[in-house]
Amino acid sequence: MNVNITNLPKSQVQISITLDADDFEKYYQRALHKLSQEINIKGFRKGKVPLEIVKEHVGADYVRNLAIDEALSPTYAQAVKENNIKVVSHPEIKIISQEPLVYEAIVAVLPEVELSDLDKIKIEKKEVKVTDKDVEDVIENILKRNAKFNDVERETKKGDRVEVSFEGFDEEGKEIAEIKSKRHPIIIGDNMMIPGFEEELIDLKKDQEKEFDIIFPKDYHEKKFVDKKIKFRVKVLRIEERILPELDEAFIENISGKKQSLDEWKKLLSGDLMKYREQEAEEERKNEFIEELVKRSKMEIPDQMIAEEKDFILEEIKNDITNKGIPWEKFVEFTEKQNRDLRKENEKQALKRVEMRLAMSKAFEMAEIKVEDEELKKEIDHVLSHYPKDQEKAVLEYYEKGGAGYAKLINKLKIEKLFAKYL
Repeated sequence: MNVNITNLPKSQVQISITLDADDFEKYYQRALHKLSQEINIKGFRKGKVPLEIVKEHVGADYVRNLAIDEALSPTYAQAVKENNIKVVSHPEIKIISQEPLVYEAIVAVLPEVELSDLDKIKIEKKEVKVTDKDVEDVIENILKRNAKFNDVERETKKGDRVEVSFEGFDEEGKEIAEIKSKRHPIIIGDNMMIPGFEEELIDLKKDQEKEFDIIFPKDYHEKKFVDKKIKFRVKVLRIEERILPELDEAFIENISGKKQSLDEWKKLLSGDLMKYREQEAEEERKNEFIEELVKRSKMEIPDQMIAEEKDFILEEIKNDITNKGIPWEKFVEFTEKQNRDLRKENEKQALKRVEMRLAMSKAFEMAEIKVEDEELKKEIDHVLSHYPKDQEKAVLEYYEKGGAGYAKLINKLKIEKLFAKYL
C-alpha cells in the first residue's frame, strides 16, 4: 500500500492511497467469501456455494465494488495510524481509480497551535469587599421573597404586584402574535419586563386600560424587534400590595434555621457574601486567563470542528428544553416561526469553545502539565464519597480509562494544575 500526504489550508490533509493487485486481493477474497455465505443459488446449500460459482453468478464488477467497500475503512485507518495523523472529522472519500484501487481522503486534522509568551501572562487579583449597604440589600431581597400580597382597591404604585393582559401592535396597527399575554403577573419595579413597560403601569386603577409606545432596545434577544416602535394596549386586572414580614429574631430563625440576633445574622450574611464574591472574582480571573491564552494563540481551525461543536451545543439546548418538559419539536417549530436558525445563532459560541480548548491544550503541553495515576485515584475516591454504595460500580465504570468520563476528569485536573501554576 502506497500513501501520500498533502497538507491543505484550514488544517486539512489529503491522504492519497494506492493498493496494488496483491494488496487488493485479500479484500477481494473477503468480499467473495461474504457473498458465498449470504447468497442463495439453486442446487447449493446456503453458505456452501463455491467462490467461482458466486463470482460467475453476480459478476466480477459487483464483487470488485464490494471489495472496494471492504478495503476503504481498514486501509484508511492504517494510513492514519502509520502516519500519526490526528484526525478530528470523518473523511470525504473520492475513488480515483478502481484498477489499481486509488482513492483520496480529505480529512480535518487537529490544528497546530502557536502560543506566545505563556509565562508572561499576569492576571491581577481583584480586591473584594462587602459593605453594610450590600448586606442591607441582601436582607431587603430576602424580605421581598418572603412577602405576602393583599388585594387593594387603589391606584398602582411601585412595589405592587399587578395582573395584566396586554397585546402589541406594529406601526401599521397590525397585531403581533408574539407580544400578547393574558393574566400576566408583574411586580412593578422589579425590572423583569422590557425597559419602560413597568413605569407605564404606575397610577392605574383596576380594569383601567392604557396604550403607550415603547422602542425595543438594541440588546433585545429577538433581533426582529430591535429598535422597533411597538404600541402596547394594557388592561389592569388585579392590584396587590406587597406586605414585607417583620424583621425580628423569629423571622431570622425561620430563615437561617438558627436563633440569633440581627447583628449576628448580618455578620453571617456578610461572611457568606464575601465567600461568594471571592469565588466569583476567582472565576472571573480564570476566565480572563483563558481569554488571554486565546489572544496569544494562532491556529487554523477546520470548519468541521466548528460544525461538530455546534452539534454539541444544539444537543445541550435540546436536553435543557426537554428536561423542562417542553417537547423539542414544539420548540423547533416556535423558533422556525421566529425565523431563527439555532445552529447559526451558536456559531460564535462554538468557535470560542474550540479556540479555548485548543489554547488550553497547548498550554498544558508547554507547561508540561501531567496527571499522575495517584492523583487520578484520589479524585475518583473523592467523587465516590458523594455517592451511596449501590452506585459505586456505575461511577467507576464512568471513569474507566479510555472513556468520556476519564477524559473529562483528566482535563479537569490539568486545568486546576494550570491555574495553580499561573494564577
